[in-house]
Amino acid sequence: KEIAEIAIHIIENGDVIMLTNGIINYHIAKQLNKKKNITVLTNDLMISLEAASSLSNKAVLLGGDVDFDSKATFGALTVLNIQKFFVNKLFIEVDGLDIDSGLSVASMDKANLINSILPNSEEKINLCLGANFNKTAFYNISGIDIAGKIVTNPNIDDYYKQFITEQGIQLYTSINAFEGGNI
Repeated sequence: KEIAEIAIHIIENGDVIMLTNGIINYHIAKQLNKKKNITVLTNDLMISLEAASSLSNKAVLLGGDVDFDSKATFGALTVLNIQKFFVNKLFIEVDGLDIDSGLSVASMDKANLINSILPNSEEKINLCLGANFNKTAFYNISGIDIAGKIVTNPNIDDYYKQFITEQGIQLYTSINAFEGGNI
């Protein structure tokens, strides 16, 4: 919830965003009623319901094979659908962030979904729990440098704070703390 509280401030009225499946993005979707005229593209059933609960916002649920455990859609149909959309802000929830191996997720399906939307997204915002820094999940997405912004808990190691800001990536660790990077 803490990361979602930070990330919601990045979203501006009128944005077209994608929220990948995951608990942080679900908590962002729960707060979208604070914003107006947001279009949300997602593969997550629960996120789509939350985003659609605000009358001024619109939710677009990607079709595909439904994964019961994650309550999300994946597969060839999802990848085909996602390539038809453009978003100005992509919120990528990752399971691992490591300096050497980059960004990673636990599922190959989720990695394929993310890689499919990367070319059609203007701004990439990575969401990662502080506990998942210096960790690598099962499937690699990309290097850290694809991110324009990283949103996380304030308790990450200073080594990572310095590395991220040296890469020119904006780091957000609380609602009132912008750690650095290019503005």
